[in-house]
Amino acid sequence: MVKKPSLAVRRRRRPAAEVGRVRLREQFRSYARQVILEAGEDVLATQGVHAARMEEIAQKAGVAVGTIYNLIGDRDELVVEILRLRHEELAALLTRTFEATRALAFRAQAHACMAELLQFFREHQRFFRMALESERGPACAHRRLAQETLAKLRDVFSQLVGRGIQDGALRPELRELGPLLLMGMLREIILLDIESPHPSAAHERVADVLTLFIEGAGAR
Repeated sequence: MVKKPSLAVRRRRRPAAEVGRVRLREQFRSYARQVILEAGEDVLATQGVHAARMEEIAQKAGVAVGTIYNLIGDRDELVVEILRLRHEELAALLTRTFEATRALAFRAQAHACMAELLQFFREHQRFFRMALESERGPACAHRRLAQETLAKLRDVFSQLVGRGIQDGALRPELRELGPLLLMGMLREIILLDIESPHPSAAHERVADVLTLFIEGAGAR
């Protein structure tokens, strides 16, 4: 007598067609999720993270509002997801660049890191706008994420200034204020570039910022 496979075994043996349908659904969900995140980033950055309507995000993404709630959640959860993904990209980029340039002198390392940072925000202006608004907004999950992004940036600038002091390129008394000043200068350049239709090359902008920071603005 041939022993029949157990119910658990029969459940595990899905027909090939069923497996194909499951994979197709997963691929569609992944694609739809990506489209929603792209549309959400665009609408939220343009209209504001607290003013944008889910209906407009759904219309831009070409999906039903219910699809957004099913795949991601409400507006706050959508903002959090966008900021989280961009934060991870930025953190990975800064870590790679900092480690790859560790053997360089301070000025060369700072130039490389800041040029990468400026280029990233040029390519992701919507994320930059969202992070700025979330940072200044009421206490919520996406405000914490925006603050985490800024904390990561401050950490990198602190390490760069520390390296400059170690190399003798910067004065020791700049250890506390130096990172904030350098980061603030680059932040204003990013804001200026967002409004400019034809900004200068990233490496040229950074070279000017570093010259001003290291050598000062006073007449010699």
